[in-house]
Amino acid sequence: MTGFVGNFLKVPGGREFLVRVPGMSQSALNNAQLADLLNWLLREDGMAGTSMPANYQPYSTEEVTRLRAATMLNLPGTRAELIKAMRAQGIAIEDGMGN
Repeated sequence: MTGFVGNFLKVPGGREFLVRVPGMSQSALNNAQLADLLNWLLREDGMAGTSMPANYQPYSTEEVTRLRAATMLNLPGTRAELIKAMRAQGIAIEDGMGN
């Protein structure tokens, strides 16, 4: 995810995906803490690095509350569709998974 996670924000549904993956949505963090964690992870001088889109808007507590309430039923399928959308934009993906 280092130097890559910001690419999720470049495709429709990616922003929601980052909140709704089980490690985030099911964590013991409250919604404000989760918003803070996501914003910290997505800093250009942090994990996201140069993968961040220019128009990034930080997550708010309200947004995280809304997104977290919706369960993601098909994590692998959702991720695969997001990766497909990234590849369609020319974003290089070196995950060893082909498609």
